[in-house]
Amino acid sequence: MAENNSIRAGRICGNPLTGLCERVVIEVRRVYDGSVTRMRNKTLIVHVSIPEEIPAPYTFLSSESCGETRFEHVRQTPVGGGRTHITGDLIIPCKVCYKDANGVIHSTCTEVTLHRDIFLNTPQNSLVPCEITNHCRLACDVGTFLSNETISMVVCVVILTKCIVLSDIVVPSYGRAVYPEITDGEDTLCNRLLDLEIFPPLE
Repeated sequence: MAENNSIRAGRICGNPLTGLCERVVIEVRRVYDGSVTRMRNKTLIVHVSIPEEIPAPYTFLSSESCGETRFEHVRQTPVGGGRTHITGDLIIPCKVCYKDANGVIHSTCTEVTLHRDIFLNTPQNSLVPCEITNHCRLACDVGTFLSNETISMVVCVVILTKCIVLSDIVVPSYGRAVYPEITDGEDTLCNRLLDLEIFPPLE
């Protein structure tokens, strides 16, 4: 934004109260509480579907999470003091890379299920319900085919779980943002013409 534009994002110079003109109610997804879970060297058994035309035996190469994690069969039980016991199944889409009998590398998709059993602070007796969200990353480079459809994987997992509440909050405002018009960076005849002043400067 232009330097003379006082309604812009960035560091505040001078008195931060200068220019405040209103209180604004905005709707936000407030993070009420959250926790991080780290799992190292956890052994999981996953099932894969491999086309019959790909020759066995197969050699596991690696696996990593892909796509959006789902949280299913969720159960929330208040335990007092604003705490809630939360259980459910975390469904993590994963991509598995492997080699066939000829050394050709292939990949297939599967899902890993992790049971969650945690405690979080949640709003009590609220008209607006809370939402439990999970963001997950899974990685694995150690695994073995137990059969043509089953793999034992030793995985590392990081899970960020949050309690989200839709909230209306009041914030101070400087008004609506003012954006400058875009300027073409190329030095062209047209740009030089458009940049000319309408009238020559006074002597």
